[in-house]
Amino acid sequence: MSLSTTAYSAGGERVSHEGSLSFVFTDIEGYSKLSERYRGAFYPLLEQHNALLRPLIPHHRGREVKAIGDAFFLVFEHALDAVRFALSAQHALSAEHWEVHMEGGLPCRLT
Repeated sequence: MSLSTTAYSAGGERVSHEGSLSFVFTDIEGYSKLSERYRGAFYPLLEQHNALLRPLIPHHRGREVKAIGDAFFLVFEHALDAVRFALSAQHALSAEHWEVHMEGGLPCRLT
């Protein structure tokens, strides 16, 4: 059985596909609470996170369907590409130096 779908990329490009698709949803654990508590101080972390993940998406033949706040909705034509993306993303995120400075100069390091 073949599934025919039409989706739109983050840039508004129409994407048609027949067959199975794999979806990936990402989220920064605790980001909403931390960003509410520390307001704009955590925005640079979001930018850093997005800068790490975005190049990995096309590298693993994926497409960004939508990004909202700290979450990505991604689609891949092959499950193996989705898994490879997820592993690469986890590796990139864990290898990154995460630091943000709070008001008053108090540094906060996330590991």
